[in-house]
Amino acid sequence: MKRLLVETVASHSCTGCSSALPEVVRCFCEDTGVPVEFRFYRVWDISAESPSKEVPEYVREHVERLRRGEADAAGFFLNGRWFPLAAHHTDHMVQARQALAQAAGVKEEEEQLRLTGRSIRQMAFDGSRSDSVALSNSKVGEWGAFSTDFENIWFFEGSIKKLSLDSCPVEEFHYRGYDINKLVDMANRHPELFGNREGGEDCRAEPVAKASLDEVSVRLLTEEDLDKGRHPCVINGGVLDPESIVHRQAAQRFGGWGYEAVWRSQTCGFLGILPKDISCRDGGFLPPGEEPMDRVLLLTCYAGGGVFGPQFDRIGIATKMIRQAVADAGAKGYRRVEAYAHPEVEHTLQSCGFTCVEWENGLDAPQKYYMLEIVNI
Repeated sequence: MKRLLVETVASHSCTGCSSALPEVVRCFCEDTGVPVEFRFYRVWDISAESPSKEVPEYVREHVERLRRGEADAAGFFLNGRWFPLAAHHTDHMVQARQALAQAAGVKEEEEQLRLTGRSIRQMAFDGSRSDSVALSNSKVGEWGAFSTDFENIWFFEGSIKKLSLDSCPVEEFHYRGYDINKLVDMANRHPELFGNREGGEDCRAEPVAKASLDEVSVRLLTEEDLDKGRHPCVINGGVLDPESIVHRQAAQRFGGWGYEAVWRSQTCGFLGILPKDISCRDGGFLPPGEEPMDRVLLLTCYAGGGVFGPQFDRIGIATKMIRQAVADAGAKGYRRVEAYAHPEVEHTLQSCGFTCVEWENGLDAPQKYYMLEIVNI
């Protein structure tokens, strides 16, 4: 059994700098007992102008590719070789797990039930009882359950092409996502899913009264908010590392690191921002441009509407935050705003005057972003 050297490049996310051992590596070591030496290098600290002997050349080269938009920070080095771990990419997990086993010189037990980074053609349970079944970063072609009782089922940050419930009562159904209208549409087309189980009558709730956009204010989140360690986005748990270098640099340069929409003292939206040169130093996938990067503001994250409550859905909160960011950027001398958007936000960006640009960067698919020239406003 060989000792493994695992290294990562740690870049910042919404809540701070992630420097944890990759989950697939942690699970493999727990399953097999293989020892691992783990090192991480903060992307922010790596500079071509001041090379450090403590950072291997292959790590430095990867960071340079990352900053050119030719690589991703998600993944790890195993004994000096890079293995990507893109979100929701099952093949990456499988390849990483197989490489770990090969490098350690171990043969994993095929009958074990702890399945991490495995490729499984078919999995069947008949007449079985399980206290817990968890699927994470997995791809399932088809899942059928017949005459089966589930106490709890959770799906988070995944994709379901078709969901069928036939003669299967659901006692509680919780939904939280970027587009609450998808749930409303399902309720309108399938009222039987929301009927009273005993009486059978339609028990859909009355339409929710929408909040007034005039009562929604937008404020810039400053260093004082960063000191409190609070993040207004409910999706990431509302916690932010006060020591986050990227957020601190953004606050000092731009005056803030994001925008919070507030309705009657209640948070109802969040928009993340970063000057482009700060983001480029810490991460990748940034398209080149003729504008100096310190004159470009990035819109990096969006949360609003139904995420914070149905009364806020589609009343214009995202539009209000985006327009405030553009106005502030113009007042501070920025010449361009670039936005990286979830599909649900693309129409909003277009309505705010942004145009879509495809950026060919040599990866699996063209990167798409939205751009607004402030000088033309």
